[in-house]
Amino acid sequence: MEGEFFPPLVEALLYLFAIGMGIGSYVQEIEGVPYITFIAPAILAIAVMNSAFFECTYGSYVRMYYQKSFDAMIATPLSIEDVIAGNCSGRTRSVIYVLIMLPVLAAFSVISLPLALLAIPFSFLGGLMFAGIAMCFTAITRASTP
Repeated sequence: MEGEFFPPLVEALLYLFAIGMGIGSYVQEIEGVPYITFIAPAILAIAVMNSAFFECTYGSYVRMYYQKSFDAMIATPLSIEDVIAGNCSGRTRSVIYVLIMLPVLAAFSVISLPLALLAIPFSFLGGLMFAGIAMCFTAITRASTP
């Protein structure tokens, strides 16, 4: 559990302090909106993109070429399409990241909470989209031979 909880918590805090308050000290407002509030949706979007893309590039690459997990799954009645679809749709890490980052952003009062809850279903869809793109790159990457 701590492997899933700690990184998005630290990531949200680092983005808020480094970008929101660091750069925000130079950029006060953007069209009447405080800079830290302006970048809060971007922090969620970056979390969705990074978590889904990293998991389906590096994680899938390791499972595909080194652990041979995909070969083992294909040896069962599953087809390669089933394995890839399951690998992409099982990427709920982006939803977990958003679920952890939302309370952090709410604690800093940079999001309006009832409306911000709409980010949860969109994080699943965004994670699915970036996971699909990542699987396309992973599928054409050749295995390095030691």
